[in-house]
Amino acid sequence: SKRRTAEPNFIPLRSITRMLAARLFVLSCLLAACHGVMFDVRSRRSFCMSEELGEETLVVGDFGPTQPDSSQLFAIQVTDPKENILFEKKDIDNDGRFAFTTMTGGDYIICVANNPTHGGVPSDAVRRFKINLKHGADAQDYHKVMKSKHLKPVETSATRMADRAMTLLGEMKYYRKREMSMRNTNESTNSRVAWFGIFSVTVMSAVGYIHVRYLTSYFRAKKLV
Repeated sequence: SKRRTAEPNFIPLRSITRMLAARLFVLSCLLAACHGVMFDVRSRRSFCMSEELGEETLVVGDFGPTQPDSSQLFAIQVTDPKENILFEKKDIDNDGRFAFTTMTGGDYIICVANNPTHGGVPSDAVRRFKINLKHGADAQDYHKVMKSKHLKPVETSATRMADRAMTLLGEMKYYRKREMSMRNTNESTNSRVAWFGIFSVTVMSAVGYIHVRYLTSYFRAKKLV
């Protein structure tokens, strides 16, 4: 008999609950040093994490379960800041890899779902998943570059240093662009708040003046003043 695999139950990014959002953690410190991370995913649940990346950045991710278990299969999905799916794989029971180059800067989301293969798997069952994400110069395989371009070790080291310098320069440009965007947003918001305050004072003054005129005419009509 053929074994039926449950479809992955990914949570849409626009409807991620507060509980799931609270579990999002920043990997920048770990990933900058190219360290892998491991986390437990409960059965019929998904786990998401984000990484902020700049434009035109090479990203390579190695992933897989830490131990074999045919009763719980993983599914992974990688989306860009515009929620376009960059990579997706189902029924994961061994190691895999994805690679892509970013087209726009922002938060890239990696979601992992634990899907039981039969109904006998308890809801509190967990399985551990590992992922090692590299980006920029750290994602390059310089051994292949050295062999393909017939470079010497010194030349390879120089190429690596140049690539890392370009990566840092690209990140600086990205964060500078973000800073300018946030500054423009703050200035625009301050301007709108100022104009709204002026409008509010004008409306309140006009309403107060109308009330005074109405009460004055009313009291005069009643010969109270």
